[in-house]
Amino acid sequence: LRPLSEMAQPDVAVITSISAEHLEGFGDLDGVRREEGTIIAGLKPGGLLVVNGDDEPLLRILGDRPAKTITFGFGPNNDLRVAGLQMSEQGVRFCCASADGRGREFFVPLLGRHTSSNALAAIAVARYRGLSEERIAAGGAEAPAGDHANGNGALTLDEMERRMISGALERHRGNRRLAAKDLN
Repeated sequence: LRPLSEMAQPDVAVITSISAEHLEGFGDLDGVRREEGTIIAGLKPGGLLVVNGDDEPLLRILGDRPAKTITFGFGPNNDLRVAGLQMSEQGVRFCCASADGRGREFFVPLLGRHTSSNALAAIAVARYRGLSEERIAAGGAEAPAGDHANGNGALTLDEMERRMISGALERHRGNRRLAAKDLN
């Protein structure tokens, strides 16, 4: 990722999760974490790093970060955390609780506990870009469309993230950005 990040010079970088599925070439999970962490090498000064704060080894590997950092996940020390998670056949409903005590309910038509955590990353980027809370919530809950829906009619993570931040990105066309996807 380092060469891509240095070439693109993103103003936002996101690391959603690290898993054993990508050990090939990296040796162990810390090798994967080290590789993912190189995304900050080209991050513009004053840029934003959004990182899964539940992965303490990743946070240690990242060390002192040269960028504003927002952590997300389920743990109480994250800047954005999942609270009140409710899962159903229609998707996940949760409160995005902020470190400052604010909270906002979101619904995402995807299955699985991890969906709420991944949605927090998209919420962090959308807020950074100045998107309204109403637009972020609407983007996450929009009905699935076309090739971006999975076989169960739920949005893929890529489509959910795209919808949640699309309005904000339209307003920032002059900026370069790099979207780091979950390596799962």
